[in-house]
Amino acid sequence: MQPLQPIFVGGTGRSGSTVVGYLLGAHPAIWNTLPREIRFLTDPDGLLDLTLGVHTRIQNLSTRSLPGLDQLLGALRRHRVRDAVTREDFLRQMYGPWWQREIEGEQRGLQRGIDEDALHRALQTFDATHDDDPRGASAALVHDLLDDPARARGAVAWADTTPQNAENAHRIVELMPEARVVFMVRDGRDTAASVLGRHWGPTSPIDALEWWRNRTLRAMRSMARVGPTRGLTVRLGRLVETDREETLHRLFGFLGFEVTPEVRAYFADAMTPRHAHTRRWQRDIPSEHLRDFEHRYGEIWEELTDLGLDLPAL
Repeated sequence: MQPLQPIFVGGTGRSGSTVVGYLLGAHPAIWNTLPREIRFLTDPDGLLDLTLGVHTRIQNLSTRSLPGLDQLLGALRRHRVRDAVTREDFLRQMYGPWWQREIEGEQRGLQRGIDEDALHRALQTFDATHDDDPRGASAALVHDLLDDPARARGAVAWADTTPQNAENAHRIVELMPEARVVFMVRDGRDTAASVLGRHWGPTSPIDALEWWRNRTLRAMRSMARVGPTRGLTVRLGRLVETDREETLHRLFGFLGFEVTPEVRAYFADAMTPRHAHTRRWQRDIPSEHLRDFEHRYGEIWEELTDLGLDLPAL
């Protein structure tokens, strides 16, 4: 049976990947994965680390922020840093936190959209074939888990919105050359305001900007290795506000689909500047931090735009 078309939407987190996933899922031929973030592909100890080697995420750290350094060191203490991942490590995660993953009381594990027997059969096949053909077995596992739920809904493609898809774009395409990756970019000030104060996020406005910068740089470098036929960068502000029609058609054209009435209805109702909380940073960043926040964003803006990233004018 012909595998379905895989679509991976990513970003820094809080960058518009989820809402674009819903937009794609409004198309009758595209299924949004359940859960929206499958995690097992791009997480540490995930399928990419197992099959292609451990991906270092310790790069692009700004030395401008010592709290940012403290956060990185804290992350290293929480996660083991290893040179390799074993198949046993991966399978333990698949039957554990990726299967039953709960955040703030909401079930977000694979059990939301995949039958347990189907998971077991797919993992047995994967375990039996991985030694002989690691890449083929890994790509087949992704399709075995996600294609059938999509077919049951009449879809010919599925879309996952794990944020780390963007910084892993080149590795996703190396494993699955048929994949398409969409990198969502949001105004860094709005992203910083959105992550500020979350239990997993930075604790100061400047740290939030550094968090956004570092993740954006990793994603840009990965997307540059993918090339324009497999990867597309979309600025959220253009999609929801300044260039709506052109950006909408560019997105669906890149993926090989027409803009249907269902897509247009969702686009009109749910993808507006109000829903996207544009310019929220002007309301949410405390006034005593605003001057330093704007100054640092200007420096980052110059750095990223010089590298070719499409960001709204200052």
